[in-house]
Amino acid sequence: MKKKVLVIDDEKELGLMAREVLADDGVDVSVAYTALDGLEVLKRSRYDVVLLDLMLPDEHGLTLLKQIRDKDLMTRIVIVTAYGSIESAVEAMKSGANDFLAKPLSPEVVREVVLKQLSGKFEEEAHPITMQDVERRHIAYVLRLFRGNRRKTAEALGISLRTLYYKIKQFDLRDVR
Repeated sequence: MKKKVLVIDDEKELGLMAREVLADDGVDVSVAYTALDGLEVLKRSRYDVVLLDLMLPDEHGLTLLKQIRDKDLMTRIVIVTAYGSIESAVEAMKSGANDFLAKPLSPEVVREVVLKQLSGKFEEEAHPITMQDVERRHIAYVLRLFRGNRRKTAEALGISLRTLYYKIKQFDLRDVR
C-alpha cells in the first residue's frame, strides 16, 4: 500500500518540495493551505504523516494538531515552522507532535524526516521524549544554525548569554558548531 503524506502549510514551496523529493520513494503527497482545508482532506482519507505549519492563516497549528490527534493517534505529525522557539517546540511535543522542524528546510531534511516517520523507527518510542530532550535538541539546532556563535544563539532563543552557557554545560553541547 502506498504511503501518504499531507502537507498543511500556507506557503506552497513546502508542498512542492515534499512532492518532488518523495516521488522517487513512492510516497503520495497531498497539500492543503489552510487548517480548514487540512481537516477536510483528513476527513476523506487517512495519512501516515502530516507536515503541519504552526502559523496558518485561519487557525494556529497547535489547535489543529490537537484536533488531528483527537481523531487519529496513529498519524505521525511533524510541526514545521519559521517561528521556532523552545516554548513552541515543547508545547507541540506535549500536544502530540512526533517531531519539530524549524524553517527554512532543505529537501534532504524533508525527505529524511518523512522517511524516518514512515519507517516506524522512532527513538522516542524506545524511551518517551522529555521536555529536557526537546530543549537540548532545539538549543543544539540553533547553535548549529549560527555555527556555534553563542551570542546570536542566545538572542535567537530569547535567553541570556549566561543561561545559554548554563544550558550548554547542562546538556554537554560544548562541541556543537
